[in-house]
Amino acid sequence: MARRISEPSQNGRSRQRGTGRGTIGAHDNLTPILVVMAFVLVVVAVIYGLYLRGGGDGGEGDQLPDGTGTGDPAPAFSLTDLDGNAVSLQSLRGKVVVLDLFATWCGPCQSQMAELGEVREHYPTSEVVILSIDVDTSETASQAREFKSDYGATWAFAMDTDGVGERYGASAIPTLAIIDRAGKLAYRDQGLEDADALIARIDPLLAA
Repeated sequence: MARRISEPSQNGRSRQRGTGRGTIGAHDNLTPILVVMAFVLVVVAVIYGLYLRGGGDGGEGDQLPDGTGTGDPAPAFSLTDLDGNAVSLQSLRGKVVVLDLFATWCGPCQSQMAELGEVREHYPTSEVVILSIDVDTSETASQAREFKSDYGATWAFAMDTDGVGERYGASAIPTLAIIDRAGKLAYRDQGLEDADALIARIDPLLAA
């Protein structure tokens, strides 16, 4: 939020007599106001542009940057997890996949760990796979590994070496995506999601 600029004092120099500024004082006072208004308009335009780029509120049915919407084939990816295992969307076909796009410094991402832990305990790994992907390319595998250990996560973690964050529209984190057994995008949203809400979205996909 832009800092509020205080209004000029009633006793400001522009109102003093004999300074030669009295006749233009009103214009001087208007200048910072116009600058602030222009700045606010620019900020609003930038925020709106980011909003559109991120797909609105990130809810179900929103379009991803590559034009993929819910019900369409999910963007493919191929990664190596922190344990050195190759993992790709194709290799997970036949299971429901929960993608968690995060960064270790993100507070909501940290809170998301407990919710994903409940989801992990609710389903066998033969039916539901959770994959957390660190989309902050400035972070290291060691940081992600420490994060995983700190939160006692028992599912796979990987670094984003394949542009997954961009493909899934992770303009804000955490971004969660659920992919059905056929590899189609069933859900995508940004922000903390509780376990009950995730389970409510996964159950119908397993029953289909």
